[in-house]
Amino acid sequence: MLEHMDYLYLEQKCSGSDGTFLIAAVGHADPKYLGAGRRHLFPRVRRAIQGWLMIAPSGTRMPLAYSSICAMAIELHPRRHTRLGMIVILTTDCCLRPGEAAHFTREML
Repeated sequence: MLEHMDYLYLEQKCSGSDGTFLIAAVGHADPKYLGAGRRHLFPRVRRAIQGWLMIAPSGTRMPLAYSSICAMAIELHPRRHTRLGMIVILTTDCCLRPGEAAHFTREML
């Protein structure tokens, strides 16, 4: 697996984040790798991915347009998820993590 991933990386057909997703997918597909004490699934591959990320850090994603966020919030209202729509707008406007906004109560606002 390490040799194949090295080949893909050197040919610029994958990035370090792709390698991380691959290891997560293997662990998900075969649950015997997900048990306690199994943090070091494919240790050489993990070390290679860490090196790739130091050489070429993965890029950031473009943020969603505010109009898209508003459309999501509006679409949640007819489905009786008004509170979720408000959380979407509040999370975006206040730069909150989703979990932080989900714990707000009416009295807090």
